[in-house]
Amino acid sequence: SIKSDPEEFISKSIQCYDDKDKPIVMLAFNKCVKEGIPYDSEYPFTTFNNEKIWIRTLAEPVYFENNIIKVIGNIIDITNRKITEEELRKSEERYSRIVNTANEGIWVMNENHITTFVNSSLCNILGYSANEIIGKKVEDFMFNEDLTAHFERMKLRHRGESSNYEHRFCCKDGSEVNTIVSGVALRDDDGKFIG
Repeated sequence: SIKSDPEEFISKSIQCYDDKDKPIVMLAFNKCVKEGIPYDSEYPFTTFNNEKIWIRTLAEPVYFENNIIKVIGNIIDITNRKITEEELRKSEERYSRIVNTANEGIWVMNENHITTFVNSSLCNILGYSANEIIGKKVEDFMFNEDLTAHFERMKLRHRGESSNYEHRFCCKDGSEVNTIVSGVALRDDDGKFIG
């Protein structure tokens, strides 16, 4: 446990926090001690061995007869989680950059054929903004006479079959654009079709 005198606790660990975080940590601790406000925060931290880590620090007051008698807290090393989160963020950034700079149009729909994502190339091909496409059915951008063949292909897609085929779409200005579609079925962990 952390005793209720903030100086006794803070003096042992405050030097381990980054300079910009020290006043925030002090404020949170003092509010916990004096006002009974618990806290749960994450910070970069330098150990006494000069090792750079990430910690989660949390504390809550302990009451006796309506008075705060002490503060109980923990400091938990969350470095591995932070490293994983950062690697995931960088991976997502790379993926997003690839998707949005690809020359090919990318169109993602859900199990009901509602558009959930389009990249900028797809928008350029059709002449619509992403906001004008997302939330609408893929079929809204097709010609009526092409729908029968499209729904036949969708039956195969729902069964998990991928395929390549020529298909035309209706652009915003009413013109048509001929494309080669590489359709890939998306499935959840249970094998259910999700797009």
